[in-house]
Amino acid sequence: MSYLLLDIAAPGGSTLAIGAGVVFVLVLAVLAWILFRIFRKTMKLAFRVAIVGVIMFIALAGFTALWWLV
Repeated sequence: MSYLLLDIAAPGGSTLAIGAGVVFVLVLAVLAWILFRIFRKTMKLAFRVAIVGVIMFIALAGFTALWWLV
């Protein structure tokens, strides 16, 4: 029996990192959108955009770190 066929079962580390990074960015993007809608009437637009920007920066930094390190 050839064990060569068993080597193709699991994806590589970089594929998993990209997948985890994409999921991470999507979760934080949804969180940013929800917060933007919640703060719609209670805060000024500039402050809402700043909050969304910080969340998206964290998402981008996390995605980049996962992609770079794995």
